[in-house]
Amino acid sequence: MRQEDWVVFVVRDMTLEFLLPARLDDELDVTVESGEWRSASMTFVQRIVRRVDGAVVAGARVRAACIDAVTFKPCRIPNHLFTENPIA
Repeated sequence: MRQEDWVVFVVRDMTLEFLLPARLDDELDVTVESGEWRSASMTFVQRIVRRVDGAVVAGARVRAACIDAVTFKPCRIPNHLFTENPIA
């Protein structure tokens, strides 16, 4: 995106909640889902699940802001990313 659209994404804010302990040998699955899309930011919801029992051990909400790759100032997300959303 930096070379084609001259934009990059940065983490604007994040909420992280640790719900249960995970141990060294636990197999974990990490998922990410697309949340709210705005003109210059998007939200992702992430979960870490313990594979053996399906228990959610942690969850996060991440808001990423789109910024101009040269000036580092906020800018609109390129329109084609709304239609090519690979996470949804």
